[in-house]
Amino acid sequence: MGPRERCVFEQIALQVNTIGLKPFAAKLYIEKWILKITEITATAQKIKSFIDNKNLAKAIKLISSENKYPICGELMKKLGMI
Repeated sequence: MGPRERCVFEQIALQVNTIGLKPFAAKLYIEKWILKITEITATAQKIKSFIDNKNLAKAIKLISSENKYPICGELMKKLGMI
């Protein structure tokens, strides 16, 4: 269940895979892979207001969708995902 389905501001358990980045990869991450950083405080406040007023449909429309990226089976095994 993603954030769109859990639109009640309750704590949810997250599974995070942390992979140490070598300096080379960290530099790429900082300089190339981050495309945009967006301030979302005002949007989060609107979402909370809609939820407080029991208007979940409007709140859900403001929540960004999650993207799932394919991972090959071999990598999934190495990461302990399967």
